[in-house]
Amino acid sequence: PLNRGYPPASLRPQTRSPAIVWHSSCVSGSVCGSKNANRMIFSKIFLAVSTVLVASLFGLFALSCSSDSNESFPEIVYGMDDDALPSSSLADWVSYASHLSVVTVVNEVELPLPEGLSEEEAGGYVGRSVDLRIDETLWSSPGTDVPTGTISAVVNGWIRKNGVSIPYGSLGAHRLEVGNTYIIPLVEYEGGWGWLSASTVLPVGTDWRVDIDLEWITNPASQLFHGKSFSEVTRTLGSTTPDPVAASFAHLPAIERYSETVRFEKLRETVPDLVE
Repeated sequence: PLNRGYPPASLRPQTRSPAIVWHSSCVSGSVCGSKNANRMIFSKIFLAVSTVLVASLFGLFALSCSSDSNESFPEIVYGMDDDALPSSSLADWVSYASHLSVVTVVNEVELPLPEGLSEEEAGGYVGRSVDLRIDETLWSSPGTDVPTGTISAVVNGWIRKNGVSIPYGSLGAHRLEVGNTYIIPLVEYEGGWGWLSASTVLPVGTDWRVDIDLEWITNPASQLFHGKSFSEVTRTLGSTTPDPVAASFAHLPAIERYSETVRFEKLRETVPDLVE
């Protein structure tokens, strides 16, 4: 069976004692694929990474660790991301995503440190870019060009400590792994492709249906797709109506569209009779 990208029960946060997680803006939303993605990722998580690595020295990671050396390392570290776009409802998906595509991760590469950023400032974080082969596109926003071939995106990387690279993943989300297939709501950001949110990455099982762990994935929109076939996913999203305010800003890039939608909603609270 496919390695579906989420941890087994022994590695889930609720089984850790205590759980070590941190909060960052890494690889979510507008930083995905942008020219400044690396710098933003490194800058945002430096303090958190340092805290986690110090904590590990005191044995606070209750994870499966390697016994091949005198020093133990967690198999994976999870962090909490700030999403640049909303994703908790299907209306969010059709309002801000450009496409819903079936992709296979065919390659991954480490990203170099951004120019002017030292290893100390990076706090041990190593960026990662993956190549995603577009196998099929299940839904597209009107007026958008369907991507084909292979696209690249900046995603969760690693924490490097004493020469050991520890995978970094988003809490409550699937970490993209080479060789695995996923359904992802793709967003075309200023600098390239990215996902709507890490929590919207849907792993595809061996029966070619969405196969997620409902105890690990808490995004309510993502949960709706569990067990669905590709055609069912297409019908579900195709019958979803976008947010009318966001739709009025459809000509804007996703981040600007959301910003204008939020601004309009706040204005409407102040002026209830405001006409859309």
